[in-house]
Amino acid sequence: MIDEYDEEAAASGWLGPEIAFGPAGKRVHPSQSLLDIGIGTGLGSLPFRTAGLRVFGMDVAAEMLAVCRRKGFGDLTRHALTHVPYPYDSESMDHALCLGVLDFFRDLSPVFRESARIIRKGGLFLFTV
Repeated sequence: MIDEYDEEAAASGWLGPEIAFGPAGKRVHPSQSLLDIGIGTGLGSLPFRTAGLRVFGMDVAAEMLAVCRRKGFGDLTRHALTHVPYPYDSESMDHALCLGVLDFFRDLSPVFRESARIIRKGGLFLFTV
């Protein structure tokens, strides 16, 4: 089931990665860092990695992280998004991404608070709901 996730996303017409990267493409630069909060299979991070950003990923599902590893993602952390603080230093990332994840939360404040803490001044927080 997990291995078919990307195929199902494509078949459903999900455009989260394109929607996030479109406006961000001119504001992100190679060698910058991006934290994908709820990275899943890495689908949302692919355009950013292709653009030269160093992608860090965090997800609670070991199966999803295993798919990311098979795709060549290396900076991955297993961590529940509801458990704060996130295991990253303050102002340690240039940008953060959270695609297709926020719909599962009743209270978004921990995700937004942690993102604001982790992202460097001037960085982007890209998300879809």
